[in-house]
Amino acid sequence: MGFSKIPVYVKPRVAVYSTGIEVVKPGEPLRPGKIYDVNGYLASSFLRELGADVEYRGILPDDFSTIKKEVEESIEHYDVVITSGGTSAGVSDLVYRVFEAVGEVLVHGLKTRPGKPTVIATAGGKLLIGLPGFPLSAYMILVRVVKPLISALTGLKYYEKPMYVRLPLRVRKQVGRAWLIPSILVKSGEEYAAYPVSMSSGSIYAIAYSDGFVELPEDAEVVEEGAKVPFYFFADVRHYERLTIIGSNDPLLEDLLKKTGLVYASRILNVGSTGGWLAVQRGDADIAPTHLLDPATGKYNTPFLDKYGLRGKAVLIRGFDRLIGFVVARGNPKNITSFRDFFRSDVRIVNRSRGSGIRTFIDLNLEKITPELGIQVEEIPRLVKGYTYEVKTHTAVALAVKQGKADVGVASGYVAELYDVDFIPLTWEEYDFLVPRSRLEKPLVRDFVENLRNRSLFEDFKYRKYYRFPSDMGYEKS
Repeated sequence: MGFSKIPVYVKPRVAVYSTGIEVVKPGEPLRPGKIYDVNGYLASSFLRELGADVEYRGILPDDFSTIKKEVEESIEHYDVVITSGGTSAGVSDLVYRVFEAVGEVLVHGLKTRPGKPTVIATAGGKLLIGLPGFPLSAYMILVRVVKPLISALTGLKYYEKPMYVRLPLRVRKQVGRAWLIPSILVKSGEEYAAYPVSMSSGSIYAIAYSDGFVELPEDAEVVEEGAKVPFYFFADVRHYERLTIIGSNDPLLEDLLKKTGLVYASRILNVGSTGGWLAVQRGDADIAPTHLLDPATGKYNTPFLDKYGLRGKAVLIRGFDRLIGFVVARGNPKNITSFRDFFRSDVRIVNRSRGSGIRTFIDLNLEKITPELGIQVEEIPRLVKGYTYEVKTHTAVALAVKQGKADVGVASGYVAELYDVDFIPLTWEEYDFLVPRSRLEKPLVRDFVENLRNRSLFEDFKYRKYYRFPSDMGYEKS
């Protein structure tokens, strides 16, 4: 158009730091009490994608003078300074004090979870942002707060319209804070549901595995199941065909998905067997791994087709059997041999989440003992120490025992070998796959079922001795 010069935006220069004596560079030995630096690389990469000119300047110790000197120098050469860690109000949390010393703190604390201990300040016309130290908290603030700010500095017109999706479970939350929950998007008929992945502030898994996050308003105490909530994508997501697996977790299942390549097209949500049945009932799951024991018949899984009104609407594909039992410390120091020992005053258990097959098995066995002990079923949570200490996976059970947080838990046998603890076998349980009839011809479901019939895929599984493979594996269960 004949112009020799045009006004442009200069890329904002950003200095990024991690803080904390507990943080070490990747590649260095990880001594007790130390963690590898995540946030420095996370923030730097995120900001580069937004068009900023970023320099990651390393890890700062918990020392006021050192942090202050670095921030002051960066203010001279950069437009934005971003730190992570040290933003709370503890003795060693120094970042907000440094920001107060070099400039003006505009914000200290946001009404969000995760991400509450965020600090925003200005100094010499430059922007200072202190991110929380936990990776998920830091990432959520990068997405929700920092992205619009950096977009403005690069000249981008930032506007993000949420997609409204169904929340598949009831959530009780604190009034006064907005909750940002990383979630996996699941197509359910003509609509989408957002299944929460994790609210743990330190979870790297939640960042890597989620499609985005739902935002629950700060003025709500309860968000009911089925409510429509705003969902924001972490990045542009191409809607490709997925295999959605919702239910009980198992390492043999994961190994099968990896060997066949189906893992790259799968989304796996470990919500327990009951959660899987409900997901099929709602139309959210392609496959629901399950191992629910019916106390009335002593049968696994099949009776629940009637209980959940799925007879004729879904089928059970026969899976494998796996050995479950007590997981105890090496040498079984508390001499735990039966469920009666769970009632001893010197024994603390680690329990499984409500709705899981293992939890059902534990509760049934504890209830059987109550008449012998002369107690009521309602007294079990009070009399069994650790009954309310619930974890979601078999590995979490073994880890709790390994770390001395519990004396005993019930889990699949492979975790004992994995964590070098002892295993006392109890029973073989049937681990099957519930599939809606409408999904049986879905190519990815068909591939999964065909692979399940291929016994050679299981020959070199490391923990094979804890599994049995019936002749009708991969076929509809009668």
